[in-house]
Amino acid sequence: MSLSLHSARSLAGPVIVRLRALIQELKRGFDFKEDTRQAPRGTIQWSRYLRTSLPSGRWHHVPCRFPDLSTDPILRGAIRWTLERVLEELGLVAGDDRVAVGLRIDAMRLLE
Repeated sequence: MSLSLHSARSLAGPVIVRLRALIQELKRGFDFKEDTRQAPRGTIQWSRYLRTSLPSGRWHHVPCRFPDLSTDPILRGAIRWTLERVLEELGLVAGDDRVAVGLRIDAMRLLE
């Protein structure tokens, strides 16, 4: 269900402003990742290595657990989903309205 132009503009403006602030405040933090690598990194998961890599002759496949500096992928996904919905709604009602077109441009920049 799409919104009227007035409703879309009045909702999109504050949503875009809040999402921009949220993106600027995203802090990077350490999260632990598990990956099979060509060279060890972090802690080698020996039991998995002995069960999977060694018996299959893939000695160079080393399962590891290591800290990784990144931003919260779930939060970033939610921000992206919200921006895509805003763009979709504004695209349905914007037409030649300068404010709606400007809001779409802002939302596209944030998606980049």
